[in-house]
Amino acid sequence: IYTCAQLDKVREYPDKSFLQIRNLDLNGYVSSNCDSTNGWLPIGCSNTQIFSGVYDGGGKTISNLKISREGLTECGLFGSVDSVDGSIPEIRNLTLANCNINIGGVENSASCLAGAFYNGNMTNCHLLSSVLNTEAICVGGLIGDTWGTHVTSCSVDLEITGDDTCGGLIGYCENCEINECHAKINLNCGVQAGGLIGYFSNSSVQSSSVSGEVYGGMNTGGFVAYMADNATVTDSSAKVNVYSEDDSVSGFVGVLE
Repeated sequence: IYTCAQLDKVREYPDKSFLQIRNLDLNGYVSSNCDSTNGWLPIGCSNTQIFSGVYDGGGKTISNLKISREGLTECGLFGSVDSVDGSIPEIRNLTLANCNINIGGVENSASCLAGAFYNGNMTNCHLLSSVLNTEAICVGGLIGDTWGTHVTSCSVDLEITGDDTCGGLIGYCENCEINECHAKINLNCGVQAGGLIGYFSNSSVQSSSVSGEVYGGMNTGGFVAYMADNATVTDSSAKVNVYSEDDSVSGFVGVLE
């Protein structure tokens, strides 16, 4: 991938593998899938276009991703990523910088990188100086909703404003392994606000950290908002100011079930 136009074409080959070989700036890029008003249309934004391949960022950066749309099911650079016919989807070695996601009416999940990511791997992906403002149900800096995924050596630096189940890294996380991931956040979420992860079930986190501020209502935690079903956290830390008027609030885990 050498140009923004080639990045845009990834959506037409959702089961293939790609290598980015140049930094890309989406500011001013216009196509049938991207304009100055609505911004970027997510890759894999419907059940018929799920991305099931591999995107290797090659250690390069994509800058100035903007999304300002209504009626999306999943929102991010990639909308929906999942295994198809036994494939193991992967996004790796990619940095997003200066993302501005401002959307309402999303039915399911939203992030800057992948709205929904299932049964795959995300490795060495980073988010810098970004803003995510959404009414989606599951909201995270890198992944909104995930199941069966390994997330390794990833980091985020962003502001998030959401309504329900928000995490600096991941909004909703089930049956996953998270290793060596870090978040610097300013997060404001109505229900289930977590510095790293919003809802965390049957999963593990190791050697990860959070710093910043978290504002929330019911189920608010500096590291995880709601932790259930034998989920574990080891060798991890939260240096977070947590603000909530609800009783289910903690500097580390808001609710442990």
